[in-house]
Amino acid sequence: MRLLMLFSCLIVILIGCSEGDDSPLEAGATALSGIVIDTHGAPITNLPLFVQYIQVDPDGMETTSYYLQNNTDKTGHFSFSNITPGRIQFRLVPDDTPHDLTPYQLISVKIGEITYYPNDLSSPYSIDYVAAFSLTADTLLKDVQVRVKEKMRIRAKVTFKNGMPLANWPLLLDTNYKSMTGSYGYGTEIHTDIHGYFTRYVSRNGYYRLTIKYKHLTAVSETFLLNDGEHREDLLLTFDTQPIAKSMSARN
Repeated sequence: MRLLMLFSCLIVILIGCSEGDDSPLEAGATALSGIVIDTHGAPITNLPLFVQYIQVDPDGMETTSYYLQNNTDKTGHFSFSNITPGRIQFRLVPDDTPHDLTPYQLISVKIGEITYYPNDLSSPYSIDYVAAFSLTADTLLKDVQVRVKEKMRIRAKVTFKNGMPLANWPLLLDTNYKSMTGSYGYGTEIHTDIHGYFTRYVSRNGYYRLTIKYKHLTAVSETFLLNDGEHREDLLLTFDTQPIAKSMSARN
């Protein structure tokens, strides 16, 4: 059963999780440790994880603050110590970072007998990399089980008409998505590698079309279908012109 992220309830739950632990923390300290596994139970190694703090202003508005980072080790385990008690987000990418940079989506976070799920998985702007809850002081949470799922990968090459790649340069990327349940689009800035390639990860089954903008030029991909577990590795976006000088901004 999926649980709502009600902070008042979660505070009580997390206090209960810390009660039977034989290794009490120093006064006021909070820690979180566990393992990241995929949907088959295999550990995920060298995966960046983030604990990001939530601040609440006098009007009750919430904003994200600074964050802690910890990568899983070769057995898939992670450990955060010295976490400031309060509202946090457990993330696969920090706030203000494009979510299509991470190859995984967050399925669940299991603490004791309770499983928490990411916020609003039905949203077209998929928030599938965040689980939010509150931590109290003097809390030690061990054996947390984080389950993730590999996203679908899109790898594309950006070239000019003569085949020359637009290498090692920032560009504006618009991603358009459509399925039976809805459609949406969003823009982000990407950076090609030395061969003109870039990689993005998506988590929705459906039809995709990518648009690249450089100076006054636009290159649009074909529309293609991605289903769960599939990848598109050979996408080509070509500007219909000969190479022109690079600008100093992805927006010019």
